[in-house]
Amino acid sequence: MRANANLTLRGKTCVLVPYKAEHVPFYHMWMMDPEIQLATASEPLSLEEELAMQISWAIDEKKCTFIILDPTTADTPGTGHHGLGGMAGGGDLFLDE
Repeated sequence: MRANANLTLRGKTCVLVPYKAEHVPFYHMWMMDPEIQLATASEPLSLEEELAMQISWAIDEKKCTFIILDPTTADTPGTGHHGLGGMAGGGDLFLDE
């Protein structure tokens, strides 16, 4: 969602950042886990399909997707979080009129 493209929300136990292209490789690795696929009712996607999905979510005005960071862990390599914490999960909001 463009509205949260540059929004970072910092709480006491986690930090939410927009789901961006630099998160896709690590997110994709999570989504290859059969238990996570089952828990999220997701089908496995190729890395290219996951990147295309991230791009579509980023421009969709009705979807707001965040990556959850754990500030007590080291930054996930390649994500550019600079001390905000390591990737710990994801969250989606689907907005309807």
